[in-house]
Amino acid sequence: MAEQLRIGIIGCGGITHGHVQNIAGIREARVVALVDTDPQRIKDMKARHPETKDVPEFSDYREMLKSVELDATEVHTPHTLHFEQIMDSLDKGLHVLTEKPMVCKVAHAKKVIEKAEQAKKVVLVSYQRHYQGPFRYIKQVISSGQLGKVTFVSALQCQDWYRATKTLWRQKLSLSGGGQLNDSGSHLLDIILWTTGLEPAEVTAFIDNLDSEVDINSAVSVKFKGGAQGNISVVGH
Repeated sequence: MAEQLRIGIIGCGGITHGHVQNIAGIREARVVALVDTDPQRIKDMKARHPETKDVPEFSDYREMLKSVELDATEVHTPHTLHFEQIMDSLDKGLHVLTEKPMVCKVAHAKKVIEKAEQAKKVVLVSYQRHYQGPFRYIKQVISSGQLGKVTFVSALQCQDWYRATKTLWRQKLSLSGGGQLNDSGSHLLDIILWTTGLEPAEVTAFIDNLDSEVDINSAVSVKFKGGAQGNISVVGH
């Protein structure tokens, strides 16, 4: 591996700006290539982040994988594209940081894990709350046992997600793979499982798509292994 971790960015949408800004502050890492199907997004990226102005740009991530020396990729594309892009990166012997959700099918998740273990590479999902003080404290308190055994979990997330994403790919099922529960709601699911250590045994859910292709409001009931129960509500309108 090079002295600096050489990162290729796949997808230059809004979330990518924060990633590129953070990479610029890490001496041991640098962005060495940008990929997007829309050249204007790459142009905007280079304008906002001058450190990327001379890096090669591509419309097809496969061309980047063929022609650029990399140590890792970051995947910031619509959700249903993640699986192929992650697997192709692993095939090239690269580490991967992907936006959530990792993939949209359980079978695909298992294949990614298997491939990463075989390649001895890291695949990390951008669930940043694992590194934020309040959530690390919650996990510490629960795991210490000072609260006793967790028997019930209740969680609520409310956003104006329906209107905010109305014209975006996030409400196109073929690209998003699901609605708010699969998108920002996955942060809520992740942090519940991570902080409590609970594992679901049975799940029942009701969803309302309104007039969208994807779920907007979700009511989820969970029975966890060991007997704990949970209610999780994700409201997008």
